[in-house]
Amino acid sequence: MLEPFLRTREFLWQEGHTAFLHKSEADAEVLDILDLYRRVYVDLLAVPVIPGVKSVKEKFAGGDYTTTVEGFIPTTGRGIQGGTSHHLGQNFSKMFDITVEHPDKTGTGDEKKSYVYQNSWGLSTRTLGVMVMIHGDDQGLVLPPRVALQQVAIVPVGLSKAEGKNQAIYDACMKLERELISAGIRAKADLREGYTPGWKFNDHELKVSPHDRNGSHDMVLTYREYHSDSSSVPEIFRQTRPLQSDDTTARNGQSPFPTSLPPSDVRSMISRLRCIPEPRMFRMRG
Repeated sequence: MLEPFLRTREFLWQEGHTAFLHKSEADAEVLDILDLYRRVYVDLLAVPVIPGVKSVKEKFAGGDYTTTVEGFIPTTGRGIQGGTSHHLGQNFSKMFDITVEHPDKTGTGDEKKSYVYQNSWGLSTRTLGVMVMIHGDDQGLVLPPRVALQQVAIVPVGLSKAEGKNQAIYDACMKLERELISAGIRAKADLREGYTPGWKFNDHELKVSPHDRNGSHDMVLTYREYHSDSSSVPEIFRQTRPLQSDDTTARNGQSPFPTSLPPSDVRSMISRLRCIPEPRMFRMRG
């Protein structure tokens, strides 16, 4: 399934070609572009990569040197090239007579001409294949939060078949959705009729959306997609003081929970939902 994303099969490239008057400018851009590629993997895709320089045998043919970001696929025990930034020197500009007028040279015509220093750099949809192989598991695709189209799906559970009995749960789901959205989380309450909670769980797992199972007892059960861990977080709905057994509000049958969550509690929940797995250290096979 991943073959279209990997070597020799990339179907979409981001590629750049630049020319400079001075070698120092070209050298600086090579490293700037390489760092951009590193940030795509680390900051967006949560994939650890190692930047470095290719050996003479592995560099771009005809270029002066090639820099690269390299990843590691633990399931295969092999490394994979993530993106490259090449300095071509003046090799191709001399071959194809690519020149500019040098401002510091005197004379006319060819005397003022100088061969340019060229760079070439590219990143492809291989990034998607690497991301899938790093984060995917037996349940299927797992997307890091920053690139997931939907970060949290809120699924109501404990519903009644009686008409009008579920509005309180629906309202709680919508309230949680609004609070997460206001905190910068791409959340969606799934209130579709005619589907069971189990069907919705499976649907959102296929779409790689970690989901909250919002129940009828003022409790939220979170499910983290990247390690299939479920945990209840009822404390975010509680008031700052602990609920006592003799609480008169609870005894009178009214909800002991606040109508809106304090910002600190929202942040606490977000920190539990918006979790990027820490990069793991791998040992290369000998």
